[in-house]
Amino acid sequence: MSGISKVAWIATCLTLAPGAAAQQMALEEVVVAARRIAENSQTVPISMSVLSSEELDSANIFDFSEIDRIVPSLQLGSNSPASATLKIRNVGPDFFALAFPAAVAVYVDGVPQAQPGSVFSTMLDIERIEVLNGPQGTLYGKNAPAGLISLYTVNPSMNDFGGYINSNLSSWDTWNNTAAINIPLIEDKLAMRVAGMYARSDGYMDNAIAGVKEANGKDHTGYRVKLLWRPSEDLELLLSYYNADLTTDDNGQGYEGRVPDDSGLTAFSSSYEDYDVFKAVPSYSETNVDEFNLSLVWALDTVNFSLLGQYQDLDIFQQQDNTNQRVVPPPDVPQDFLEFDPVAYSVEIRADGEWGDNLSYLFGAIYSDDQTSTINSINQINIVGASQTQSAGIFTNWTYRINDAWDTSLGVRYTNVEYDSLVFGVIPGLGELNTEGTQNFSDPSYSFKLRYYPLPDVLAYFGIDTAFRSGGVNVLAPLAGQLSTIFTQPPVSDNLRTISENYAVFTQEDSIAYEIGMKGTFLEQRLRWNVSAFIQAYDDHQYRTSPSEAAVTPVLSSALSNLAVNVEELEVYGFETEFDYLFNEHWSISTTAAYAKPEIQEYTKRMCEEGEADGGQLICAGEAGEQLNDEPLLHVFSQLRFTHPLAETGWEFFGILAAEYYDKPYQAVKTPNIKEIMIYDLTLGIADLDGQWTVKFWSRNITDETVLLSESVEEQEIIDPVLGPVTEFLGYSASPRAPRSFGVTAEYRF
Repeated sequence: MSGISKVAWIATCLTLAPGAAAQQMALEEVVVAARRIAENSQTVPISMSVLSSEELDSANIFDFSEIDRIVPSLQLGSNSPASATLKIRNVGPDFFALAFPAAVAVYVDGVPQAQPGSVFSTMLDIERIEVLNGPQGTLYGKNAPAGLISLYTVNPSMNDFGGYINSNLSSWDTWNNTAAINIPLIEDKLAMRVAGMYARSDGYMDNAIAGVKEANGKDHTGYRVKLLWRPSEDLELLLSYYNADLTTDDNGQGYEGRVPDDSGLTAFSSSYEDYDVFKAVPSYSETNVDEFNLSLVWALDTVNFSLLGQYQDLDIFQQQDNTNQRVVPPPDVPQDFLEFDPVAYSVEIRADGEWGDNLSYLFGAIYSDDQTSTINSINQINIVGASQTQSAGIFTNWTYRINDAWDTSLGVRYTNVEYDSLVFGVIPGLGELNTEGTQNFSDPSYSFKLRYYPLPDVLAYFGIDTAFRSGGVNVLAPLAGQLSTIFTQPPVSDNLRTISENYAVFTQEDSIAYEIGMKGTFLEQRLRWNVSAFIQAYDDHQYRTSPSEAAVTPVLSSALSNLAVNVEELEVYGFETEFDYLFNEHWSISTTAAYAKPEIQEYTKRMCEEGEADGGQLICAGEAGEQLNDEPLLHVFSQLRFTHPLAETGWEFFGILAAEYYDKPYQAVKTPNIKEIMIYDLTLGIADLDGQWTVKFWSRNITDETVLLSESVEEQEIIDPVLGPVTEFLGYSASPRAPRSFGVTAEYRF
């Protein structure tokens, strides 16, 4: 059965759920802050996904790194705060450590996160998550050319004492616990909310190297305290503090076939279904987060003033396994590591209101200062660096109501970014590496929206949005120049000098998107259907790559990995859609889907030969129209929900069947194990009608599929007695998603 047929089959089966005469019921209105003001999500002219706490719970989502399962336009990878992957519409850097600017901005409670990886943890007291697709450069500023994720946590309530305790036990000794309590201190004046979490897991990957404990588990603890003060009806002050200690093991790679090692003597064989990693050096990260937020809102008769401030201090240590060592190394063998300590603060002020009967406006200004110190050791090359990024911006957005059916919006923002860096390194056999520099980036971004209401509950819209991402410095590029004095054989020496001269910096990235869409609510508010189509163009798209082994030898290719380059022209086109329907009081369905294809139009500043690829990841695209990466293009997620009261018990039974589909990813290097993916999840539970107790049993991936989204070829060089050095094929490697798992969740609300 083809991929499109399977998607149609899912939709058909779910649509044919048992029905009865429709009763008076309606889908709930969803209030969002996507345009920095509170409004119904169905009136926002943006392609977006909104996840409430109930929706996260229905999909048994406990960790931020799992939300891409239910947001098809979003791609997340790795669970390490230092080296996580975050993409929207299949575009974004492979990771954003070392102050490499992200293509997707991340906000928590309205304030930007200097290091987006700080949110890669067990989620705590979430009210909702908004995922905005496409450039968000006008209202949110720099580093949002691909889109934005905004997390909102629950605020204190002035009059209701209460809270909850939620505990989940599941496969691989996984235990997720969250709790919160809301305490009114002075009626209508002062309230406090305290939330905490503890989560641990051994992970579903096991280390096959005896005596080395490492898999892909986690150990997360954290708490958040919020204090809300309302001295008068028009003034509100919110203070919050968040602290977390996050230990996360590396996901690791599984193998199909023989496993490579540094000695050239392959001693291990494996299968993906074993879920084994082979690491003599454990890879993990330890992150401490300290964050203070302040929010002040002053609501007058004609204008609202807002002030947001944040201070964030992160301490990140990451131990990395950059070798193929498959035996426990002696204690004196140096291990690669990264110490990464970002400190940031930001201040934003806004004013919004109405001007007359037909005009609404928003003004704002923001200043942020991000400082980062880094110690990095890779292959005994020790690098110490420091950077500071100062950003200032002013922005405005105006909406004019032409009549009851038409309105238009125009937004403009100007941002200036100054980036200073200093790098000092010690290279065995070469001496010292020193580089410093200052770069300045500035850009006007704009947004234009046209809205039309052909019916009261149907919105059609057209939008043009732009955003930019500031450039930076490749700290390892000067190393290539020094290496050229030692590796003098052609063409290696010339290629190293080229890297040093041409790739020392990477330039600013600009993005523009054109989008048309429809958002509608039908059948007396029981059916909601949103759909959009887009084309998005990037100039000088920032892309992580490495010089090829053929150009600079295998050893130097590893040492000079993950340099940032600019792809001159990139286009992405596709669609997003969401569908929600209440059949009757017992049955409902939701389906969301996204298709995005990133195609290179021009890419001339290369580090390798045109068309060359390495291990399944497209390194050097060939002719125009070739795909940027190997992400799946189509992703669909559906849920069929059923509830039914248990007669005269005060309880109700509920069940949720979820289906998830990925089409077969593109591969630069074709490998045999990549295929389209179909996954099913099932949840069964009971809840009391008073809303206090919920107990549910669930299973993910109930058919136990081996899920691979990418795959690499594994080879190693051996010495043949006759032929000399020979490249030997071993098999394949990939990072599989989790196999079948089971869990039980209990929640008590008071």
